Amino acid sequence: MASGHLDKIQFATNQNIKVLINNNSSVFDYTKGVPSKDSGLLYDIWKEVKTKLSHKYTFEETVIQENNFDRMIEMVHKGEADIVIAPFQITRDRSEKVDFTMTILESKDTVIFFPKNNMFDIVRMLFWKVFLGPLLILFTLGFVFGTILYMMEPKRYTKAVGVDKKFALRRMIVTATAALFGEAGYLSENTTLSIKGIFTMFLIMTFAFFFVMYIQAITTEKVLDIRQLNSINRDNIKNKTILAPKGYAIAKNIERLGGDVVYINDSLDNVIKKYINDPTQADGVAIDYIEAKSRQREDINLIVNESELGFKEISFAVTKNKIGLLRDINKEIVSLQDNLKTENICKSYMPPGTSYLC
Repeated sequence: MASGHLDKIQFATNQNIKVLINNNSSVFDYTKGVPSKDSGLLYDIWKEVKTKLSHKYTFEETVIQENNFDRMIEMVHKGEADIVIAPFQITRDRSEKVDFTMTILESKDTVIFFPKNNMFDIVRMLFWKVFLGPLLILFTLGFVFGTILYMMEPKRYTKAVGVDKKFALRRMIVTATAALFGEAGYLSENTTLSIKGIFTMFLIMTFAFFFVMYIQAITTEKVLDIRQLNSINRDNIKNKTILAPKGYAIAKNIERLGGDVVYINDSLDNVIKKYINDPTQADGVAIDYIEAKSRQREDINLIVNESELGFKEISFAVTKNKIGLLRDINKEIVSLQDNLKTENICKSYMPPGTSYLC
């Protein structure tokens, strides 16, 4: 009887906490195309925290569909909720209205977009900007070195069985050109071993060795430059028009980098749909990296930009009126991080190669 009496006292002293859980892919699992009701990256972490604090608090959970993060901050500020489970980025304006938990995980600002250049465009640019120049230089040098080789070693053609004398110069040009392409077998094997011949062969092979390395370096540099055409980064963001829902902190970060952001009073999914329907209106949609991975569409080549536009800490928003609640939640988050529970949950949902965000 005494035990029952104590249980009633324990229950009566529990604080009732109003929890809003935002229905998005960072919170719930969208792997089947629809949000799960009982699993997801942030929701699984919240469940661990909630379980640890169930002896002290009674959590009244409500799932909402809200893409304006500033509006959710206002809901907490006005007392409509005590905590919101959503991937909040901390800003100065938000910090004046609510408190934030310690960092749960990291994410980065990115853009989901259609590449402006398809494979044919890239191949065409590679040919004109990368391959054509070196090819012309190679054939020109092949003719020059082949002529020099013929002058220094005129009887060299007799080493090549079945080659008519009138084709000797052509043979030398082909041999020198092949050496410049990295195939110097004929150059070394068919020499007459005269002093002039050996010296000429050594000179051509030395030049060909360094020339091939130089061309490879220049080609690699040009290829990387062309790949940047299908990337949105800190260097070219100033020339980009980016769509974003209102109240999206990521868009503000992109604006600070110089991007031209067009705000739309709609959900993130609807903003992405508007962009898909008319890609000419912008260069992409501002989005959190974790959110973006669940919305990538390889079937229509809608991809997530991998360039770094800023790493951000992800936290929950908590009312300023319950300092004890914030302290208790932070304590449990630290405990989950100490035993690697948070990291393991995070890695189970993150795409390969992005576990560094956990």
